[in-house]
Amino acid sequence: MIGDFIGDGKKYPAVGISFGLDVIFDILKEKGNIKNTNTDVYIIPMENNIQAMKIAQDLRNQNINVGIEMNNKKLKKALDYANIESIPFVIITGDDELKENKVIIKNMKTGLQIKVGMEEIVEKLKQDIVSILI
Repeated sequence: MIGDFIGDGKKYPAVGISFGLDVIFDILKEKGNIKNTNTDVYIIPMENNIQAMKIAQDLRNQNINVGIEMNNKKLKKALDYANIESIPFVIITGDDELKENKVIIKNMKTGLQIKVGMEEIVEKLKQDIVSILI
């Protein structure tokens, strides 16, 4: 078979086995050694996309991987997506919170959520992301 690929007609003795990368990826994912995504934070804007994009840019400037829900999914569907993709944190930018100059940060693993001021978002997330890695 190797000779056929090379095109020289010779026979090459060989023994071996190969797995496709998709099989290896599925096994690693099943064992929990791999995340579905590199996203650390998923922002769910409640009809305030401009503010969400500003927050995302601030987080990206601090080397935090951010995704934004831009398909106008309902909150439950967006949270389900974050769970499926194993995204550890969600930021919810509701109108009431933004009036207070705050957002909700939800830890998707524990289910705990807190309301923090805009100036505290980066610091709080960096602390929480580090605590997950330890």
